[in-house]
Amino acid sequence: MAESRKKRKRARVYIIFIRKGGSAKTTTAVNLVAALAYRFKRKVLLIDLDPQANATSHMGINPRAITKSVNTLFTTIGVDPHDVITPTQFTIKGRPFQVDVMAATRDLDETDLSAQP
Repeated sequence: MAESRKKRKRARVYIIFIRKGGSAKTTTAVNLVAALAYRFKRKVLLIDLDPQANATSHMGINPRAITKSVNTLFTTIGVDPHDVITPTQFTIKGRPFQVDVMAATRDLDETDLSAQP
């Protein structure tokens, strides 16, 4: 029993949330994701919940070109979350690394507004 506990890996969740604009949230999130994938060889999922989609763009994804975004999970019943993930690659010192991204699009802003009383 003790051996099976040692082999099990725990997922860690990091949330970068500040309502104030211009506080380096996107820069911090994108660099943290890259560091975890590169330095610690972690499997990483970046979830962009900002309607401006800056983290999505920073990861090399054109928000206007994707058909399913994180907003799809909020507005469509029965969508498999795995269908919304876009694998992206970046290269450091000639070595490719992968990060999965749940991309944001502008329509997330409309969903956010419709939820308010």
